[in-house]
Amino acid sequence: MDRDEFEKRNFLKAFIPDYIDGWLIIGVIHLLSHMPVTKTKRFNNRCINTKVIEKAYKQGKYIENQNSIVWDNIKYGISTMGKSGCGVMAVANAYTALGYSLSGEELLYLISAFEKKGVVLLGKWGTTLKSVTIYFSSSFYRKRFWKEYELGSACKNDKNHELSGFEVKTIVGDSSKKLDELGEWSDVVVASVFNDKINILKGIHTFTVEKRKNKAGKICFVAHNTALFHDVNKNGIYDEGIDYFIESNEYLTLKEAIDDSTHTKSKFHRAKNIIATGIRLNN
Repeated sequence: MDRDEFEKRNFLKAFIPDYIDGWLIIGVIHLLSHMPVTKTKRFNNRCINTKVIEKAYKQGKYIENQNSIVWDNIKYGISTMGKSGCGVMAVANAYTALGYSLSGEELLYLISAFEKKGVVLLGKWGTTLKSVTIYFSSSFYRKRFWKEYELGSACKNDKNHELSGFEVKTIVGDSSKKLDELGEWSDVVVASVFNDKINILKGIHTFTVEKRKNKAGKICFVAHNTALFHDVNKNGIYDEGIDYFIESNEYLTLKEAIDDSTHTKSKFHRAKNIIATGIRLNN
């Protein structure tokens, strides 16, 4: 079965990923975010989350385990971080990649900030793709995020949150040339993708791609929080308490890391980039 025949059989599912402009998708999703979670709900969520955050998140470690049951106990709007929190996790992982890992308390307030401005349908559909990009693109936006929640001197004065000394570039679409150029330019990339480029029903996922050197000293790209796990029982199914989530393989280009973020063996069902935000620190 060639690609044309395959797509005809899945035309409705493939229509949006294949034919709708990325900016239009980003804009429509953003329109669904104009109903913030109430202040009371955000406060109540944070009180609940405070009791369980240490079981899910470790400062200095990348978040790989969104699909673990521990994140289903952490509230995000009317949903949970396990179901809808990939955008917030991508921001936290980007901080870690840049050398400014958030504490558990800071992550709780970051969740609250996105609940106020950034959730789609009160969190039921996760975080808008645009709000994640704006967060990194605008120092004013980040200052407003953190100013509302006074965590003490670390939050008010530490460049950890404001990251004023860095640049941002954004690519919409899945052009190999543009994505690989973005990978060369960036220190870290946050990407939002269709999980299946010919099946919109598989949803959208946002994750972080770290750029680092491999053992051979060559630049490579590693994705974090892409549901890849070590299958101890070798049964192809994640078993809570036995298996554990891990970072992706190392890839020589950003495009490869993004395309393979669903870790499928099928060339038809690979991921497709919607928007990628590259971040580079100014040293």
